[in-house]
Amino acid sequence: MLNTPHNPTRAVLGAGDIVQLQSVVKDTGIFILSDEVYEHLIFDGKQHESMLRYPDLYERSFVCFSFGKVYNCTGWKLGYCVAPPH
Repeated sequence: MLNTPHNPTRAVLGAGDIVQLQSVVKDTGIFILSDEVYEHLIFDGKQHESMLRYPDLYERSFVCFSFGKVYNCTGWKLGYCVAPPH
């Protein structure tokens, strides 16, 4: 289970973190639940590295997003999840 970008610590997984994650899950049955609801709320020139950008991670991921956080509808608990068809 991942949370990136993380609130309140502002931690954002970088490219090096993704490489390490790929090596950890390779040849395993591990699934990734990635909470990426703050994907558009990153500052300091950092880039969001979504699990959806990496085919080997996408194949084993459930990636969660929120309309409430990004579109300032915090009272609405409205979100969606992206995962491979299988």
